[in-house]
Amino acid sequence: MYTYHQTRTNRSKLWHRYAVIYTYFAVVLLAITAINLETGISHWVCTLPVLVCLLFGKKHGFISSFSFLITLLLLFYVIDKRLVEINFKLIINLSLTYIIVWGVSHVFESMRASNQEEIINLALRDSLTQAYNRRAFKSHFHNHIDFSNPYCFALADLDFFKK
Repeated sequence: MYTYHQTRTNRSKLWHRYAVIYTYFAVVLLAITAINLETGISHWVCTLPVLVCLLFGKKHGFISSFSFLITLLLLFYVIDKRLVEINFKLIINLSLTYIIVWGVSHVFESMRASNQEEIINLALRDSLTQAYNRRAFKSHFHNHIDFSNPYCFALADLDFFKK
């Protein structure tokens, strides 16, 4: 609830996202070890790649999803070696489903990031001249000016420029 409140009030920090995803992962792993695999509780693992990609992006999502899969497979093996033999088809099915969801999440996050860059570019540049517009000037002015040195800039408004 704390993390949700911080996110809603635009005060979210990076550690909030880590807390959410690793707590979720721990709860899913605990449920898998405590409850019989035939109940279907293990399929909740397939939500992890989607959540990690949404919270952290493509690169961290890829690495975390891979580590979650390896951890899960090692957990199945460590819990009981007979479990792997008995539920081999279930574990293979779960692993393949996880990998497919992981791949789709990765592709979706790549497309989302590309679209976001394009939208930002469209919002900050003039479509005819590709020059930065007033919105870009307002958002980037303080980041690019060194106030310790003297500076000067010029703004021009050309009437009937397109003609």
